[in-house]
Formats: sequence, C-alpha cells, structure tokens
Amino acid sequence: MKNTVRLPQWAFILFMAMAFFTCKKAESPNPTLAGPPSITQQQVQNPYTSPALTFKTQVMGFVYNEEGKPMQGVKVSGGGETTITDNYGVFLLSNAAFTGDFCYIKAEKNGYFIGSNTVHGQAGQELLTEITMQAQDNIVVYPSGEAKEIVLSNGSVVSFPANAIKKADGSLYNGNVHVAVATIHPDDKNFLRLIPGGDLRAYTQAGENVQLYSFGMLNVELFDDAGNKLQLANGKEATLTFPISPTQIAAATATMPLWYFDEEKGVWIEDGMAYKKGNTYVGNVKHFTPFNIDRPEVRARVKAKIINCYGTPLANAALKIDQRRYFTNSFGEFTGLTFANAPFEIEYYDKDAKGYTVIHKSAGAKGNNALTDLGVLRAGSVCETTIITKVVDCAGELFTGYAIISSPDFVGTITTPIIGGELNITSSAITANNIEISLYSPNTQAIVVRQVLIAQKAVNNIDKIVVCPENVGANKIGFSFTYTDGQTTKTFEVKKPDMAVASYSISQNLTTITFISNTTPADNISIRFSGKLQGSFDNIDTKKPAVTMDLKSQGLSVKSYTDNVSVTAYGEVGQEIKGTFTGRYLFSDNRLIVPKAMMITQGNFTAVRLPDTQ
Repeated sequence: MKNTVRLPQWAFILFMAMAFFTCKKAESPNPTLAGPPSITQQQVQNPYTSPALTFKTQVMGFVYNEEGKPMQGVKVSGGGETTITDNYGVFLLSNAAFTGDFCYIKAEKNGYFIGSNTVHGQAGQELLTEITMQAQDNIVVYPSGEAKEIVLSNGSVVSFPANAIKKADGSLYNGNVHVAVATIHPDDKNFLRLIPGGDLRAYTQAGENVQLYSFGMLNVELFDDAGNKLQLANGKEATLTFPISPTQIAAATATMPLWYFDEEKGVWIEDGMAYKKGNTYVGNVKHFTPFNIDRPEVRARVKAKIINCYGTPLANAALKIDQRRYFTNSFGEFTGLTFANAPFEIEYYDKDAKGYTVIHKSAGAKGNNALTDLGVLRAGSVCETTIITKVVDCAGELFTGYAIISSPDFVGTITTPIIGGELNITSSAITANNIEISLYSPNTQAIVVRQVLIAQKAVNNIDKIVVCPENVGANKIGFSFTYTDGQTTKTFEVKKPDMAVASYSISQNLTTITFISNTTPADNISIRFSGKLQGSFDNIDTKKPAVTMDLKSQGLSVKSYTDNVSVTAYGEVGQEIKGTFTGRYLFSDNRLIVPKAMMITQGNFTAVRLPDTQ
C-alpha cells in the first residue's frame, strides 16, 4: 500500500510543561507603586538564578507555526545542547541538562519571534515537548528621528519617542527602524501555545517565585535595514497599551504588575507597573523582550493519572488548567501547576472534536508548592480505538522518534511521538481494519513501514515493531563537493548531517533533497529537480538553480550559474537517493563585494527518501 503522508491536521503531542521554583529571595522589599501611567519605570536587573544541575535526559519535541504546520530547519537549544528540526518539525536533544526538575528550551528562525517551552520531569525519563512560533509578519518602518505610534487591529499600541533607539554597541541609531510587533492575547486561539516559556512561572522584585495569570502580552523586536537588532536607547521609554478582554474586565484592578520574559533564563521578571485606563492597561518600558500584564498568585502543584473508558492510560493526552497546558506521559500521568487554595478545573482536549471537555473540578490545591494527588481521572465520553506496541531498533534498543498513522479509509494522518519505545495512540479516527504505521527517527531518519490489522473500538496490543535499517547513510558522506578558482582547490563535506532527507511532491512533480549540518551556525543545502529521475540533466536557469547552499559555518552563500546533476540511485521510501553534481557557481561572503565564480568539479550527495507529500 502506498503511504502518502499529508501535513498533520491536528497538532503533534507533547509530554508536559510545568513550573520550576527556587527558595532564594532578594533583600529588597516589594515596592508600592502608584501614580499616572506616564510614571518612569526603572529597568530591573534580573536576579533570578536557576537551581543546580540535577540530571540529564533525552528530550524530543515538535516545532509548529501558528497554523499548526511543522517547521523545518529551526534552531532549537536547551539543556546545553543545540540541534535543528527535520522535515516534520521534529528535534531531539540527546542528553539535555535539567536544573531542579526543569529544562527550558527555545526555538529560533529568521522571520519569527523566539518560541519556547519548559519541560519538567525526573531522572530516568525520556521527555517530550512542543513549541509554536509566531511569525514576524507585521513589520512597521519609521525614521528613528521621529516619534511613532503603532496601533494593532485588536487595540494594542506601541508608542516610541523620537531619537529613542540604540545599536548593539550602545551608540544612538540614526536610520530606519523596522518594528516587528504581535500580540499574545487571552482571547487568541493560540494563546496557550504561544506563551513564552509555556507555564507563566515568574520571579518578583522581592525575590519570590510566583505563578502568573495573564491579561495579555506584546512581542516587540527592532531591526535596522540590514536586519541587525536594535533596542531602546538608555534613558528612553516606550509606552505599551494592552486591551483588556471582555471576559477579564471584572477582574481587572486599577494597577497590574508588568513582567518581561528573560529569553536566556526562561522566566518572567517583574519590571514596573501598568495602570488601567478605560478598557486597557498602559505601562512604560525601557527595553524590549516579550512583556506581560499579569496578576501574581501563590503556586500549587497537582498530579493525576488519566485513563480512557477501557481503563487504559491515555498517553500524550493534552490537558488544560486555566491558562496552562499540560500533557500526560506514556503512562497517562501528569504533574501541573495551579493557584493555591483556589477552585480549578482540569479539561481534556479531544483531538477529533478539536475542543476541551471538563473531566475534574476541584475546590483547591495545597499552597507552598505542595503536591496534591488527584488520583485516577477518566477522559472522553466515547470509547475510542487504542493502539499499543513496543518499538525497538535493529540492536534491540528502545526506539525514540515518531509515527505517522494513515489509512485510505480516513482523511489525513495521525502523528504521535514514540518515547522510550512506547507507541500508545488513542483516537476515534482509527476505525479501519487496515492501517499503515510509518516510523521516523529525528536523529538518523531511520524508517520502517508496517501494515497492521486492528479491531474497531477496542484496545489493540500489536506485535513489537523493529525499525530497520537504522542509521541509513549516517556513516557515509551525506554531502560534499570539491571547488576551484583555477589556482586553489578545496573540499567541503558534511559527513554526518543532522538532516539528510529527500521527498517527492506529487502536486509539484518535484523532488527536494535537504541537508542541514550539525555545525553552529548550521549549514543549509538544497537540491531540487523535477520528477523521480535516475539519470543526468542540465539546468541553466539561474533563477531556479538545482543546487543552493547557505554555508553559514564557512560564511559563504553559493548559487549556481549552471548545474549538471546526475541521480545515480532513486530508492523506494526508506532507501537512498544519491548522485553527483558539477557546474559553475558564484561564491559570496562578507569580504567579497563581487561574488567569485568557481567550478565545482566533484559534488556528491546521499539522502534517505521520506514518504511522498502533496
């Protein structure tokens, strides 16, 4: 059966995101702030320090855009490791360091605000997370010598005084200011997914760890014409206006603390005060990272085990407690945060109905970060089909990766993570007698396709799946070329790329091969050609070169004058696509005013073929 993988129709799944804490307190008392919205705010130096290193473990995750589509080639860092997402937006941190019980992870890509989340767990666990990135598609340009007010469609406002921007070296900037601005509002459908850090944990001016309840956020970044980052100049302030949601207006007090997100430490820091003006909050800031209008609360922790109607643990189930989102592990367990001694509800996200349902109501949880055990909770009113199996690699080791489940009898595909060899998926969409399971590894792109016979509306324990061939092409040169200017000859190669994959687009009749290196910064290489060819072809269209390279590790950008690509092997799904290329290319770097033409005399590529896409 041919396996055509479509982009997922609903989000990938993650393990959980909860808050961390520390007992260290600063010496200064919590100040009393009062006055009009124009009061000068003092920028707070971040006194927060993370707990000590406690353990290291594996973290796998998925990165999406706001439409829920996977993002390829995103730089992901956390726990002392850095990697790049693959074709399906998947990344793997093999040995991420946890401080306390948490690991803060962030994702970066040009054209997007930094995305982030915090993973919590214990030693010996293999964990999962998810990050959604917000596009910088609302850019306003103005001269730095003028004052500027930017008004967004939802009523948010960013106001700049004249001559208020500085460069990275601290000197005053004179030129065009490019302002990327976006809101993260409680009424937005992606609010829970876009919250920087994921769990609204914060640190006050008095040195206290608290849990936040948000009334709205603003993401603002400044750039010059060349894309270099800018900031507010010393002694200057911008004014932010946050519209208050109609559902929150009754709880909106006259003043509300301002918090900024530290994108290196992964925590919200108290920084001034905002003032209620009509149906908005207004406050001044001296620098830009994401800013948040929040009410601080005492933190409490809760845990529970979630099961379906068969009594089977619901692995990777999405849950919601107020403004915080959590996910169960492979045993159906989760730990999350809420406000101490206050009523709360736990809601379960039904992926098929695409909505939340309340599965538990509580009068409150213990304070002082104490843990309240809620026991076993049942989710879902319909008995859905469950598939459970073990997945191992060729050596018999437990497999970590993800599975795409498809069938001609239901629309779309189901994508689920596999952590520590556990494949456990429950969905009402699985009703067909025959399904196809394709397994992927974000490390090696190992693939296996397994056809499975299942029963309807029951728990299906299927035979162990062995993922082979493991490590396809990983010990070979994934991409290399030799180039010369007629005098000097050099060789560039990527022996073990983070990603070396190929896929065929049915709608475009186009094969695309992608290589991303494990260097920092990462090299990005693309090879494109029509059809599913095995043979040679020439490409003289310089606007659509077959081979393009952004070799960031070498400070080079390479584009072709002419390409001659020879595909020597075009394997089936899971097998290799390989070939050679030669031609005349333009090499550009920061020192070359005019690009330099060079000949590539011997280029080679080897990649693993993924399932076809639409």
